[in-house]
Amino acid sequence: MNNPFLTAIFFLPVLIYFAVLTLSIVLRKGSQKRAILTGGGSSGHIYPAIAIGKSLEPEVNKFLYIGGKGRIEEVVVPKEGIPLKTILALPYPERKSKLPFFLCGLFLGMVQAFFPLLIFQPRYLIATGGFVSAPVIFSAFLLKITGLLKVKIFLHEQNVTPGKLNLLASSIADRVLVTFPQSIRYFGNKAVLIGYPTRKFIKHSSKEDILKKLNIPSDKMVLFAFGGSQGSRTINRAIVSALKHLLKFKDKIFIILSCGLGQSHYNGLKDIEDYLKNNFSENAISQINEFFLYKPYFFNIDEILHISSLVVARSGAGTLFELSSFELPSILIPKLGLSNEHQVMNAMAMEQAKGAVVLFERPTFENSSIPSVEGEVLAKTIADILFSETKLEEMREGAKKFTVCPDTYKYTKKIILQGEETKNEVSTYSPFLKLKPPSSLLHFLQNQKEKEKENFTIENHFNVSEINFYKSITLKLLSSRNWKEKNVGVKLAAFFKTDDAKKILFKIASDREIAPFSRRIFGEKFKTVAFLRRNSFISLKEYSLSDTELHRILKPGLSDPYYETRSASLSLAVKEKEKLAGNREFVEYAKNLSKENEFEVAKEAINLLGKIGGEEELDFILSFKDHFFWQVREAALLAVSSMIERGVNFDKEKLKKELLKFNLTATDYKPFFTIKQNFKKVFEMVEKN
Repeated sequence: MNNPFLTAIFFLPVLIYFAVLTLSIVLRKGSQKRAILTGGGSSGHIYPAIAIGKSLEPEVNKFLYIGGKGRIEEVVVPKEGIPLKTILALPYPERKSKLPFFLCGLFLGMVQAFFPLLIFQPRYLIATGGFVSAPVIFSAFLLKITGLLKVKIFLHEQNVTPGKLNLLASSIADRVLVTFPQSIRYFGNKAVLIGYPTRKFIKHSSKEDILKKLNIPSDKMVLFAFGGSQGSRTINRAIVSALKHLLKFKDKIFIILSCGLGQSHYNGLKDIEDYLKNNFSENAISQINEFFLYKPYFFNIDEILHISSLVVARSGAGTLFELSSFELPSILIPKLGLSNEHQVMNAMAMEQAKGAVVLFERPTFENSSIPSVEGEVLAKTIADILFSETKLEEMREGAKKFTVCPDTYKYTKKIILQGEETKNEVSTYSPFLKLKPPSSLLHFLQNQKEKEKENFTIENHFNVSEINFYKSITLKLLSSRNWKEKNVGVKLAAFFKTDDAKKILFKIASDREIAPFSRRIFGEKFKTVAFLRRNSFISLKEYSLSDTELHRILKPGLSDPYYETRSASLSLAVKEKEKLAGNREFVEYAKNLSKENEFEVAKEAINLLGKIGGEEELDFILSFKDHFFWQVREAALLAVSSMIERGVNFDKEKLKKELLKFNLTATDYKPFFTIKQNFKKVFEMVEKN
């Protein structure tokens, strides 16, 4: 290059690289004693990172934590005496439209992580997941392949099924440390089973001292409820709504609630205070305060667990293993909709070990976007466990089974510092069930019902906990704004029948809210699409309906503008014929609908007339003997047979004469038609009477 300026531009990056490389080599001195910890968004990611870091002492004694800005790690990590740097981190988006924003955030996070990684020069990087880990891991990998960092990258997966970012990050990690044997298949040869690194709590010698410090009478049983560091609206509201049912036990129990340090969209402390103020009198609140203590967060959670007899919590892996280490019975309320439903799988595994009872949250009927657990149900479950020493002891033993081998820290240290792999040395009680996603579940149930016919029952295929989970998922789908998800929920509701599902089916089937103009110009009159209304009527056939419910739902169905919905509602009416027999209002509905051009509606209407009509409807039914559609003529023949079976009076000779006038031909091309066989059967029935 003859141009000095171009030469400088060409060589400047090279000079900068070698300058930075020289600096990194200088800073690298003593790097074997340094480790960076990362993972955040919730304490379930933070504490395992800290626990793994502490297990490396004294060989590694210098730590730096890289966490997300504005998150719980800014509170927790400094209390552990570890320096903290924060970066921008965004969760992996559910919608593809938000992917560009995520990628921009990931890039900025990598840039922010670049400098502390370069300056600190760690020999070890311990990442425990949460979306904050991804930019740190990717940045460290780039520094590593460019020679600017000499680091080993270790990823710890707490749950059975990894999230998207952990799967992606595992491709560049040196080792993936897993909690459960079932996780190994996701990571191949990189996976090493170590169990769960729980925090090393101080074992307190005196419960009495802790109870005295918290001003709790020593003769009361302690219930501790928490929803993680950020708090859980579901658990908070379930506990406070359970208080009115637990007031009668205020002399026997004491309830402690950690309501959360707060989220951008939810303040647990304010929510609880507002609920108490709006739902209890001053006298009741005074009584509640005698056995109820709530705070945003208990940093001395080991003390609370030490004095507790029962815990109500979410079911992250960290929570379960800490409960197991304290041999504590629990009522678990897993958060639905997380990656691969890992909290549900965790909770079911603890329940199978007999260490927990699982309650599933469900959408609130009035506000489907806010899931809930009924306070009365929770209160009953609490009382059933707390006041049964046999049950408590069985659950303590079950919780104890869930514990990982106590040498987890020793194995982890060997793997990270010495590169050793320990196989078959860690045993975990983890009988995880493989849960079916909704579409696969629906396909499976439809196939099984077709195969087994009258012998089909849900109980033959799933245990109680699975059924309860699928009921909750059904309600969640029914409340979805996505029509595809809602449609799966409508169909699943025919199998997992609950009162709440019935209410939502009623709402969908009878919804007459006018659609936006953009949809009306394409022919859709109502906001709820027509096939959802139709499918709701089909599912309602599987439910037990009262006379009032039946009348209320049939009227909008029989007048629905979509002919398939009218046909489905007529089919429901036929199924409930005993409740409509002789009802003149619905007889008139059927007569009017039988005149429709859509033969599906006409034949169902005539079928209904045969089930609920009287002698005066016989001539009307016979008038369809020359109908254009052979299916309608056949329906008329079958309606006549229904009337004969019901004992409706008729003139034998006149009826025979009219039957002989039936057109038994068909316009369709088929090798076989049932209309002639049905005519023969009906005629024989008339002859015998």
